[in-house]
Amino acid sequence: MEFFDYVAQKLKEKYPNITLKTTHYTGADFLPKLTAAMAAGSPPDLFVSYGGGQLQALVAEKQVADLTSLLSESWAKDLISDAAKASHTFGGKTYALPIELNTCWILINKKLFREAKVEIPTEAWTWDEFMNAIRNFKAHGIYPLTISGNAPRHMVYYLDYLIERIGGQERFIKTLNREPGYSFTDAVFVQAFQKFKELVDAEAFFPGAKAYGYMDAVRSFGRGEGAMLCIYTWVVVPILTDFPDFELDIMPFPTVPGGLGKADISGYTLGIAVAEKSKNKEAAFNFLRFMAQKDILVEYSKKTGNPIALNVELPPGTLNPVSQKAFDLAKVVKTFVYRKGTFMPPELGSKYEEVTSKIYAGLISPSEAAAAMESLAQQLKAQGKLPMW
Repeated sequence: MEFFDYVAQKLKEKYPNITLKTTHYTGADFLPKLTAAMAAGSPPDLFVSYGGGQLQALVAEKQVADLTSLLSESWAKDLISDAAKASHTFGGKTYALPIELNTCWILINKKLFREAKVEIPTEAWTWDEFMNAIRNFKAHGIYPLTISGNAPRHMVYYLDYLIERIGGQERFIKTLNREPGYSFTDAVFVQAFQKFKELVDAEAFFPGAKAYGYMDAVRSFGRGEGAMLCIYTWVVVPILTDFPDFELDIMPFPTVPGGLGKADISGYTLGIAVAEKSKNKEAAFNFLRFMAQKDILVEYSKKTGNPIALNVELPPGTLNPVSQKAFDLAKVVKTFVYRKGTFMPPELGSKYEEVTSKIYAGLISPSEAAAAMESLAQQLKAQGKLPMW
């Protein structure tokens, strides 16, 4: 990546004894490669953290360095908010420096909206309005949605929102924590899976998407194979780079009338953690101190096109208009909708993706999906892996 080439050079100027080498993996490969390296006793000095259950599982295995003291130093005092650190903090200790903020929206193709005579909403549609728009697009010969049918982690973005919209934010955590009276077989989760199935049954997704991986779906959207794409804002730059004339905008995920959730935004902070068994731990700590400098953070945003999660004001024009709009809307949100697959233990997160992909493929029912989640959650509780929050 261009930014890491830049930062390697700048880092060398300040710390001549430190050389930065980076390895990049796709989203699907990242966690298996990282956990394998740690199990083998040869972890990277630093690694990307999505926080939540994935990070906590590594913390429980004593694979991650405690950064609480580092992030209490004077340079960090006004830079890092509690909200930015929240998903990387367990038991009062913080294990990653948050860097990037990503939020999830319905990305829209304004050209296809015009062709179907669908008005772009200024506020979130209700679920019924969303389904009406889907029927309208189809009546005009336009596929409403595209998706990565071969990458389940993309499909669960719908479930992340639907579970919150129907049951409220805290329902998920109480269920995950195995509190009495809460189960994944409750109506909230069954209904969320059912609404995703509604989209499948309505043939809302571009049919070729069944073979698409994550970035295939992004490029599919850029080619106009769907009027909408539910995804995180980090894909905005690739879309506008590959399709510079694309008329892109964003809108919130639909609300569910009668549901307990608010029209909040799904979001997460991407952080950088240090391996506990790193042989270059002090150099790794210096890298984090270096990364947190204002000029480096601004350059990060310029070169990646993504907002930063820290309290640094970006110069006007740093972000493209779509990313800036998403960032401005996100800044007023006090609590983000949980990215649920990340917040769960890895085994349960994988099951979440698996059952959602099976609903997409027509292999199981919503109630069967919920039952499979509950069955595994009970097993994880027996193994001491739940509760976790």
